Amino acid sequence: MADQPTPGDLETYPGAPFTQAAINAAVSELRGRAGWHVFPEVTETLEVDWSGKRIQLPSLLVKAVSEIRDVTRPTDPVIIEGWRVRKSKGILWMPRPGCDRVLEIDLVHGYAECPGDLYPTIAAIASEQALDPRVTRDQAGPFSQDRTNLTTLSSWLDRDKATTMARYALGPLP
Repeated sequence: MADQPTPGDLETYPGAPFTQAAINAAVSELRGRAGWHVFPEVTETLEVDWSGKRIQLPSLLVKAVSEIRDVTRPTDPVIIEGWRVRKSKGILWMPRPGCDRVLEIDLVHGYAECPGDLYPTIAAIASEQALDPRVTRDQAGPFSQDRTNLTTLSSWLDRDKATTMARYALGPLP
């Protein structure tokens, strides 16, 4: 399986077939709403503000943290030791409280590949993005839906997809 879902991965979902460009756009929206990249696994250096003993990293799946540096004074970075990490929540506990400090954190985080339970959500987002923006109302028999009010992900995803998406989001869905 690729890092990014392919048209073949989503061929059985409503709205298929999807182009790779549509899937990429849907994944981009999913990542934006989740507040982090989710997949694939990446190695990167994050810069975060530090106040207190606990730091919420912009990730919900930390695989490894190799080094943490206090770079408040860029000419004199200080390596911080004694920290702990809760990998499944992306939370760092620092050995002492910080106050208005800037840290660089070297870490590996994210799922190796797109979790399969996100496929229906990605397909739903791709389907919604494919709709003609000039159409402002959907109607089926006596039922009607005004598209102009669909401003949040959970307002147009069904409950199962919104619940799945919420498991991968750093905070409440926008």
